[in-house]
Amino acid sequence: MKKCILLLVSILLAGLLCFAAGAEEPTVYVSGFGNDEAAGTADAPVKTLYAAFRALPSGGTVYLNDTVQLTSSTELHASGGLITVTSAPGKTGAIYMGGNILLGSAVKFENVKIVTTAKDLVFICGGNYACFGEGLTVTAGNSNATLPGITAGGSGAVPADGVYLEICSGSWYRIRGGA
Repeated sequence: MKKCILLLVSILLAGLLCFAAGAEEPTVYVSGFGNDEAAGTADAPVKTLYAAFRALPSGGTVYLNDTVQLTSSTELHASGGLITVTSAPGKTGAIYMGGNILLGSAVKFENVKIVTTAKDLVFICGGNYACFGEGLTVTAGNSNATLPGITAGGSGAVPADGVYLEICSGSWYRIRGGA
């Protein structure tokens, strides 16, 4: 009887491990032509980063199909895991910043174009892990714009154990470690 129970437990454990290994990371696609009520798939993308982050409460990947416009300051929702923002396979994704971007949790940007459309815009990391990874092209979009800055902290209390900033590419106006 013990052998049967042990065999049954072993089979169930192996099945769970196979399921976990085959589980794909959650993804959401974003397009400037999308709709925030859409499913967030490659064929039915959402329109805003705000909607994409809300759809990934435990982390995942946001794929940019094309240009995403941020016309004002935007707070990107907190997540229980890392959210990676990158260009969709075979596409060139871009974020046009018209306001500051406040990161509510751990975020990694890679292989995207970031263009500012105003002066003194900032990525506010709020004490969260932030990675500005490989393949970023960061530019000022017009003569009235400046390169963006990065502030690792925020405007309030920042947790002492969660601040980590990684910058691997891009051109930046100013990088600040505190609030």
